[in-house]
Amino acid sequence: MRLLTRSNFAPESRWLLNLRRTFGSERFSLDPPATSRPGKEVWKLPRILLDTHFTIGETVMITADVAHYLANVMRLKEGSPFRAFNSRTGDGGGEYLLKMDRPTQTRRLRNIDVVHASVVSQLREAGACAQLPVCLFLAPIRRAKMKLVLEKATELGVAAVGVVQTALVQDGNIDKWDTDAYTRVMTEACEQSERLAVPHVSHTVPVPLAQLLLQWQKRKDDGEFAQLLMCRERVSVEQGQGTPLLTALLSAPQDALLMMHGHKATTLSSRPKPPPFGLLIGPEGGWTNDELDLCNKHSVVKMVSLGDSILRAETASLAALSVVASVVDHTKCN
Repeated sequence: MRLLTRSNFAPESRWLLNLRRTFGSERFSLDPPATSRPGKEVWKLPRILLDTHFTIGETVMITADVAHYLANVMRLKEGSPFRAFNSRTGDGGGEYLLKMDRPTQTRRLRNIDVVHASVVSQLREAGACAQLPVCLFLAPIRRAKMKLVLEKATELGVAAVGVVQTALVQDGNIDKWDTDAYTRVMTEACEQSERLAVPHVSHTVPVPLAQLLLQWQKRKDDGEFAQLLMCRERVSVEQGQGTPLLTALLSAPQDALLMMHGHKATTLSSRPKPPPFGLLIGPEGGWTNDELDLCNKHSVVKMVSLGDSILRAETASLAALSVVASVVDHTKCN
């Protein structure tokens, strides 16, 4: 690897010298190896999601909000490096190092309309995407709390999310479900947490609990491994009313727990393979007796406990996902 000094760097490499000065690194590779994570210097660069095909040496065009973010928010200049990733498989998928070209702006308003960037090298392949083998189903809650759950669930690695309509859901919360707004929240969480794939939204509108149970029961009856873990409060583990979530996961097949490990991402518009596990989180008022009786009639449902405390919906969601993440890590090490 050649060191850049004042006597041997070319004008087109000035951005690379500026990067070295910024991060205090004496060396910076123009072609970093395609490892599971970018190098120490590279991960400090801005990271964005671009649903486009990447080819090393070619130029991609960035428009709309992403162009505004790079040029006006991050204030990247011509030659500035940044990272971009997509949710695609095969060639052109994964995470790449890009170099900013001259942006195009409106002369009167000076707003950035279009940004062109050159693809320098690949940082991660599309197959280096690990997700938790679980879909999080929760009843609609207040908008701010729902954003918090989706953001943190994305950071923890959830594969898919969905909303379920239950008897004690407040009517006002059902009307507040906004797929576009919540997808933006999950996208920003992916950019921050080094993920390569945005969690799939299984339902654009809240699905009735009875319909969800029939869908998952059909998967099990067709020979596919599927298990709905219903998080229930006020259960007595000693009396056999429920199983601790940790125990239920440790007794599950290892193949199911590792099904999404190294799972290749798909395009944002495609429908990925559903995960083997589903986490059912009840509404603020809890589950009704009729709903519990309905779940007990389906063999795909397993009652689990998160402890003796009564948890809020957002707390229960993140606590359950943390247990899943720990079990998956434990399984990978054994």
